[in-house]
Amino acid sequence: MKISKALTMGLSEDDIRNLLALDSETEMRAVRGDKLDESGYINLSGLKWFSGKGYGHENKWLPTVMIEAVRIAIERLKALSADARHFAKLLESSSDFPRHKLCPDVPNDQLLTRDEAAYALGLDLSIYDSKKALLQNRREFLKRKGVPTTDYQVTLNDLNKIIRDSLPEGFPYIPFKKGMGKVKLKWSDALYAAHVNTFTTLKPICYTELAIPTINTLNEDLAPTRKKSRSTGGDLKRTLSIFQRWNHGDLSMTSHQLRHMLDTIAAVNGMEGDLRAKWAQRSDPKHNRYYDHTTPEEYGADFLEDRERELALKNEASNHQIQVQIATPRTIQELNTKASLTAHTTEFGMCITSYLSEPCTKYRDCINCSEHVCLKGDDAKCDRIREKLKREEKLFKQDEKAVKDGIQGANQWLERRQITVERCRELLNMMEDPKIKDGALIKLSSVEDVSLLDRAMDANGKKRLPEIINYKRVKRVSVSNLVNSKDADVER
Repeated sequence: MKISKALTMGLSEDDIRNLLALDSETEMRAVRGDKLDESGYINLSGLKWFSGKGYGHENKWLPTVMIEAVRIAIERLKALSADARHFAKLLESSSDFPRHKLCPDVPNDQLLTRDEAAYALGLDLSIYDSKKALLQNRREFLKRKGVPTTDYQVTLNDLNKIIRDSLPEGFPYIPFKKGMGKVKLKWSDALYAAHVNTFTTLKPICYTELAIPTINTLNEDLAPTRKKSRSTGGDLKRTLSIFQRWNHGDLSMTSHQLRHMLDTIAAVNGMEGDLRAKWAQRSDPKHNRYYDHTTPEEYGADFLEDRERELALKNEASNHQIQVQIATPRTIQELNTKASLTAHTTEFGMCITSYLSEPCTKYRDCINCSEHVCLKGDDAKCDRIREKLKREEKLFKQDEKAVKDGIQGANQWLERRQITVERCRELLNMMEDPKIKDGALIKLSSVEDVSLLDRAMDANGKKRLPEIINYKRVKRVSVSNLVNSKDADVER
């Protein structure tokens, strides 16, 4: 692809230089000094697919950081689908019996034993440890296929008809319901081609039956199973999700949640709407709004940055130092700012939250608020904290008694009260600590930042996206810090 076309598609010069760095010969031809030769060419890697959102065929170009991971994934898919693709090719290329890897080496017209018939139909009898299990599963398998369960009743020619009659609809092509008749892909060319029971360890693989995973196959593995046992009606104990297999409990997610998260990351980090729609292959860019979960705080941070740049440009012309930051709300985005532009006096100290966007989310529960600051040396407010602690300790004892008496809901109040008592004690210890100088600001930030809205969302089973970092705003960040620590060492 020409570099000039790549630039019009939305790639930055840094993106193109990263691509050129993967091919030293191409880089030498396309870079002249410090400038890019827009008439040069770059090699792009991408995945060609057909979008189910009415977009049609498109190449999804890969970021450089994903190229190697995608190559590894494709090699693995080739290896996993090799047997199924080979079997499909045998069926396509000849009308004779498809001699797969389990097929006995006998003439097509020779009568078969029960074991030979089972192997020819794709059941690997060697996986059974006991003779009883082998006999039972062989009998059930042959019965399901409509084959006599006695020796020397069928030949490979007879089984050839049985196998071909059970092929998926439309063979040799894979049925693609959302392809609008424009997708023609043979089973022998499909990276996701598989045999029946490939994705379960509870049943034996059948090497003469073709299957392909769907989005439901993935989603069923990302959450605890909802399927019930046909015999008992209870839960299937041995069907575990990927999180359960790796000892992460009953966590759950869907593939569509990942799509929403990636779209929000792109929006937060400045990707244009048209480019996001093209990347997600949506026919209408207006549909972006349903996938963008950018927080009000992020909108507010963007507004403040833009406002600071405006003031800085005015200041360059007048050579005056900026001393006051002005934030006059003009739009919804401007109102949703998290900036602490004012401080409010409280019973115990100062509240530094901003009231431009919303009222107090703690409803004056200042002790349990991470936006509350106390001033060391303010004796009057220190006395109020002591009184607060005495009241809370008294109420804590009453809550303990209520829990022992079995009063409904008392345990929730006890847990909340315990946090309040501990924070009062911690705050009081710091206010009375002689090592801390008078005038110092004291702020406890270890409280769980849960608002009444958060509690209501939890009670109604509503889920939220994890914290998404705006990398345009981050100048230097340690990867290990981002992975292993909530308080990453970030320079802004």
